[in-house]
Amino acid sequence: MIRMSALIGFHLRQYSRNSYFIMNVLLATVSLVLFQYLAASVYHESITEVAWIRAGIFGLWASGTTAAGIVGMQKWQGTLLYLINNPLSDYVSLVALVVPAATFGLLSFPIAYGVCLMLGVTNMILTAYQLIFILLLWIGATILDLCIASLFILTKDAIIYETIIELPLLIFSGLFTLPAFMMRIVDVLEWIIPISLPIQWLLQQESFSFNSFLRYVISNLMMLTISFFVTRRIIEVAKQTGQFGGLS
Repeated sequence: MIRMSALIGFHLRQYSRNSYFIMNVLLATVSLVLFQYLAASVYHESITEVAWIRAGIFGLWASGTTAAGIVGMQKWQGTLLYLINNPLSDYVSLVALVVPAATFGLLSFPIAYGVCLMLGVTNMILTAYQLIFILLLWIGATILDLCIASLFILTKDAIIYETIIELPLLIFSGLFTLPAFMMRIVDVLEWIIPISLPIQWLLQQESFSFNSFLRYVISNLMMLTISFFVTRRIIEVAKQTGQFGGLS
Protein backbone atom coordinates (compact mmCIF):
# COMPACT_ATOMS: atom_id res chain seq x y z
CA MET A 1 0.00 0.00 0.00
CA ILE A 2 2.86 2.40 0.84
CA ARG A 3 4.59 1.60 -2.44
CA MET A 4 1.35 2.12 -4.37
CA SER A 5 0.70 5.44 -2.58
CA ALA A 6 4.22 6.59 -3.45
CA LEU A 7 3.65 5.64 -7.10
CA ILE A 8 0.31 7.51 -7.19
CA GLY A 9 2.00 10.53 -5.61
CA PHE A 10 4.72 10.42 -8.27
CA HIS A 11 2.20 10.33 -11.11
CA LEU A 12 0.14 13.09 -9.51
CA ARG A 13 3.21 15.35 -9.33
CA GLN A 14 3.98 14.63 -12.98
CA TYR A 15 0.35 15.29 -13.84
CA SER A 16 0.30 18.66 -12.05
CA ARG A 17 3.40 19.85 -13.92
CA ASN A 18 1.74 19.46 -17.30
CA SER A 19 -0.01 22.68 -18.37
CA TYR A 20 -2.43 20.75 -20.61
CA PHE A 21 -4.06 19.03 -17.64
CA ILE A 22 -4.21 22.26 -15.64
CA MET A 23 -5.82 24.22 -18.46
CA ASN A 24 -8.18 21.33 -19.21
CA VAL A 25 -9.70 21.48 -15.70
CA LEU A 26 -9.69 25.28 -15.59
CA LEU A 27 -11.26 25.88 -19.00
CA ALA A 28 -13.87 23.11 -18.69
CA THR A 29 -15.01 24.36 -15.29
CA VAL A 30 -15.01 28.09 -16.01
CA SER A 31 -16.65 27.68 -19.42
CA LEU A 32 -19.63 25.78 -17.97
CA VAL A 33 -20.09 28.36 -15.19
CA LEU A 34 -20.11 31.15 -17.79
CA PHE A 35 -22.45 29.19 -20.06
CA GLN A 36 -24.96 28.80 -17.24
CA TYR A 37 -24.56 32.47 -16.35
CA LEU A 38 -25.26 33.57 -19.94
CA ALA A 39 -28.21 31.16 -20.25
CA ALA A 40 -29.75 32.60 -17.07
CA SER A 41 -29.13 36.16 -18.28
CA VAL A 42 -31.04 35.52 -21.51
CA TYR A 43 -34.17 34.76 -19.47
CA HIS A 44 -33.41 37.57 -16.99
CA GLU A 45 -32.94 35.05 -14.21
CA SER A 46 -30.26 34.56 -11.59
CA ILE A 47 -27.80 31.70 -11.85
CA THR A 48 -28.91 28.84 -9.58
CA GLU A 49 -27.06 27.68 -6.49
CA VAL A 50 -26.27 24.31 -8.11
CA ALA A 51 -24.42 25.97 -11.02
CA TRP A 52 -21.07 25.60 -9.26
CA ILE A 53 -21.77 21.92 -8.52
CA ARG A 54 -22.69 21.22 -12.15
CA ALA A 55 -19.52 23.00 -13.35
CA GLY A 56 -17.43 21.13 -10.77
CA ILE A 57 -18.79 17.80 -11.99
CA PHE A 58 -18.05 18.79 -15.59
CA GLY A 59 -14.49 19.81 -14.72
CA LEU A 60 -13.82 16.64 -12.73
CA TRP A 61 -14.98 14.42 -15.57
CA ALA A 62 -13.11 16.51 -18.17
CA SER A 63 -9.99 15.72 -16.18
CA GLY A 64 -11.04 12.10 -15.70
CA THR A 65 -11.36 11.41 -19.41
CA THR A 66 -7.68 12.22 -19.88
CA ALA A 67 -7.18 8.68 -18.54
CA ALA A 68 -7.82 7.58 -22.13
CA GLY A 69 -4.97 9.69 -23.45
CA ILE A 70 -2.50 9.43 -20.59
CA VAL A 71 -1.79 5.78 -21.40
CA GLY A 72 -1.18 6.72 -25.03
CA MET A 73 1.09 9.57 -23.94
CA GLN A 74 3.19 7.21 -21.84
CA LYS A 75 3.44 4.83 -24.81
CA TRP A 76 4.53 7.70 -27.07
CA GLN A 77 7.18 8.71 -24.51
CA GLY A 78 8.36 5.10 -24.33
CA THR A 79 7.81 4.93 -20.55
CA LEU A 80 4.68 2.78 -20.26
CA LEU A 81 6.67 -0.46 -20.44
CA TYR A 82 8.81 0.60 -17.48
CA LEU A 83 5.84 1.87 -15.48
CA ILE A 84 4.12 -1.49 -15.86
CA ASN A 85 7.25 -3.58 -15.20
CA ASN A 86 7.68 -3.04 -11.46
CA PRO A 87 7.22 -5.12 -8.28
CA LEU A 88 3.50 -4.24 -8.22
CA SER A 89 1.00 -6.10 -10.39
CA ASP A 90 0.24 -4.79 -13.88
CA TYR A 91 -3.28 -3.79 -12.87
CA VAL A 92 -2.13 -1.92 -9.75
CA SER A 93 0.47 -0.11 -11.87
CA LEU A 94 -2.29 1.00 -14.25
CA VAL A 95 -4.41 2.12 -11.27
CA ALA A 96 -1.52 4.27 -10.02
CA LEU A 97 -1.18 5.80 -13.48
CA VAL A 98 -4.89 6.57 -13.88
CA VAL A 99 -5.93 7.69 -10.35
CA PRO A 100 -4.38 11.20 -10.73
CA ALA A 101 -6.74 11.97 -13.65
CA ALA A 102 -9.87 12.06 -11.48
CA THR A 103 -7.98 13.23 -8.39
CA PHE A 104 -6.68 16.32 -10.18
CA GLY A 105 -10.23 17.01 -11.34
CA LEU A 106 -11.33 17.62 -7.74
CA LEU A 107 -9.82 21.10 -8.13
CA SER A 108 -12.79 21.93 -10.36
CA PHE A 109 -15.11 22.32 -7.36
CA PRO A 110 -13.23 25.14 -5.58
CA ILE A 111 -12.60 26.75 -8.99
CA ALA A 112 -16.32 26.66 -9.82
CA TYR A 113 -17.23 27.95 -6.35
CA GLY A 114 -14.80 30.87 -6.69
CA VAL A 115 -16.01 31.85 -10.16
CA CYS A 116 -19.64 31.76 -9.01
CA LEU A 117 -18.76 34.01 -6.09
CA MET A 118 -17.18 36.50 -8.51
CA LEU A 119 -20.39 36.41 -10.57
CA GLY A 120 -22.43 37.34 -7.51
CA VAL A 121 -23.89 33.95 -6.56
CA THR A 122 -24.28 34.13 -2.77
CA ASN A 123 -26.70 31.33 -1.90
CA MET A 124 -24.19 28.49 -2.30
CA ILE A 125 -23.98 26.06 0.61
CA LEU A 126 -21.54 23.18 0.95
CA THR A 127 -22.94 20.49 3.23
CA ALA A 128 -21.42 17.32 4.67
CA TYR A 129 -23.71 15.30 2.40
CA GLN A 130 -22.38 17.11 -0.67
CA LEU A 131 -18.80 16.36 0.40
CA ILE A 132 -19.71 12.68 0.70
CA PHE A 133 -21.40 12.72 -2.72
CA ILE A 134 -18.33 14.40 -4.25
CA LEU A 135 -16.17 11.64 -2.74
CA LEU A 136 -18.51 8.99 -4.18
CA LEU A 137 -18.37 10.78 -7.53
CA TRP A 138 -14.57 10.71 -7.42
CA ILE A 139 -14.57 6.97 -6.64
CA GLY A 140 -17.00 6.30 -9.50
CA ALA A 141 -15.01 8.49 -11.90
CA THR A 142 -11.75 6.73 -10.97
CA ILE A 143 -13.24 3.28 -11.56
CA LEU A 144 -14.76 4.40 -14.86
CA ASP A 145 -11.38 5.90 -15.82
CA LEU A 146 -9.75 2.53 -15.19
CA CYS A 147 -12.23 0.85 -17.50
CA ILE A 148 -11.69 3.49 -20.20
CA ALA A 149 -7.90 3.40 -19.88
CA SER A 150 -7.79 -0.39 -20.13
CA LEU A 151 -9.72 -0.26 -23.43
CA PHE A 152 -7.24 2.21 -24.94
CA ILE A 153 -3.94 0.55 -24.00
CA LEU A 154 -3.52 -0.81 -27.53
CA THR A 155 -4.90 2.30 -29.25
CA LYS A 156 -2.40 4.71 -30.80
CA ASP A 157 -4.74 7.70 -30.93
CA ALA A 158 -6.46 7.39 -27.53
CA ILE A 159 -6.16 11.11 -26.78
CA ILE A 160 -8.40 11.86 -29.79
CA TYR A 161 -11.25 9.93 -28.20
CA GLU A 162 -11.28 11.88 -24.92
CA THR A 163 -13.94 14.39 -25.98
CA ILE A 164 -15.96 11.66 -27.70
CA ILE A 165 -16.14 9.84 -24.36
CA GLU A 166 -16.62 12.92 -22.19
CA LEU A 167 -19.96 14.36 -23.29
CA PRO A 168 -22.06 11.22 -23.95
CA LEU A 169 -21.28 9.82 -20.50
CA LEU A 170 -22.14 13.13 -18.83
CA ILE A 171 -25.33 13.55 -20.84
CA PHE A 172 -26.55 10.07 -19.97
CA SER A 173 -25.52 10.50 -16.34
CA GLY A 174 -28.09 13.23 -15.79
CA LEU A 175 -25.82 16.28 -15.67
CA PHE A 176 -28.04 18.17 -18.11
CA THR A 177 -31.81 18.33 -18.45
CA LEU A 178 -33.07 15.80 -21.00
CA PRO A 179 -36.43 15.02 -22.63
CA ALA A 180 -38.59 12.53 -20.73
CA PHE A 181 -37.93 9.63 -23.14
CA MET A 182 -34.15 10.07 -22.71
CA MET A 183 -34.45 10.15 -18.93
CA ARG A 184 -35.69 6.56 -19.14
CA ILE A 185 -32.34 5.70 -20.73
CA VAL A 186 -30.58 7.49 -17.85
CA ASP A 187 -32.54 5.35 -15.38
CA VAL A 188 -31.24 2.19 -17.05
CA LEU A 189 -27.65 3.38 -17.45
CA GLU A 190 -27.31 4.35 -13.80
CA TRP A 191 -26.88 0.61 -13.16
CA ILE A 192 -23.82 0.71 -15.42
CA ILE A 193 -22.27 4.21 -15.21
CA PRO A 194 -20.68 4.72 -11.75
CA ILE A 195 -20.82 8.53 -11.90
CA SER A 196 -24.53 8.69 -12.69
CA LEU A 197 -26.07 8.46 -9.22
CA PRO A 198 -23.56 10.74 -7.44
CA ILE A 199 -24.32 13.37 -10.10
CA GLN A 200 -28.05 13.01 -9.51
CA TRP A 201 -27.57 13.18 -5.72
CA LEU A 202 -25.45 16.32 -6.01
CA LEU A 203 -27.96 18.01 -8.31
CA GLN A 204 -30.86 16.86 -6.10
CA GLN A 205 -32.45 14.99 -8.99
CA GLU A 206 -32.71 11.84 -6.90
CA SER A 207 -32.83 11.35 -3.15
CA PHE A 208 -30.09 9.35 -1.50
CA SER A 209 -31.49 6.03 -0.31
CA PHE A 210 -30.39 2.46 0.34
CA ASN A 211 -31.73 1.34 -3.04
CA SER A 212 -29.95 4.10 -4.96
CA PHE A 213 -26.71 3.45 -3.05
CA LEU A 214 -27.03 -0.26 -3.91
CA ARG A 215 -27.30 0.63 -7.61
CA TYR A 216 -24.21 2.80 -7.22
CA VAL A 217 -22.25 -0.06 -5.62
CA ILE A 218 -23.37 -2.51 -8.33
CA SER A 219 -22.29 -0.15 -11.13
CA ASN A 220 -18.87 0.30 -9.51
CA LEU A 221 -18.33 -3.41 -8.97
CA MET A 222 -19.39 -4.13 -12.55
CA MET A 223 -16.96 -1.59 -14.05
CA LEU A 224 -14.16 -2.64 -11.68
CA THR A 225 -14.57 -6.27 -12.72
CA ILE A 226 -14.64 -5.38 -16.42
CA SER A 227 -11.56 -3.17 -16.12
CA PHE A 228 -9.62 -5.86 -14.21
CA PHE A 229 -10.20 -8.67 -16.71
CA VAL A 230 -9.89 -6.44 -19.79
CA THR A 231 -6.66 -4.91 -18.46
CA ARG A 232 -5.13 -8.28 -17.66
CA ARG A 233 -5.93 -9.63 -21.12
CA ILE A 234 -4.87 -6.51 -23.03
CA ILE A 235 -1.58 -6.14 -21.15
CA GLU A 236 -0.90 -9.80 -21.90
CA VAL A 237 -1.46 -9.16 -25.61
CA ALA A 238 0.57 -5.92 -25.52
CA LYS A 239 3.54 -7.69 -23.96
CA GLN A 240 3.38 -10.48 -26.52
CA THR A 241 3.16 -8.10 -29.49
CA GLY A 242 5.50 -5.39 -28.16
CA GLN A 243 2.90 -2.63 -28.21
CA PHE A 244 3.96 -0.89 -25.00
CA GLY A 245 6.48 1.40 -26.61
CA GLY A 246 10.12 1.55 -25.53
CA LEU A 247 12.02 -1.74 -25.52
CA SER A 248 10.00 -4.95 -25.59
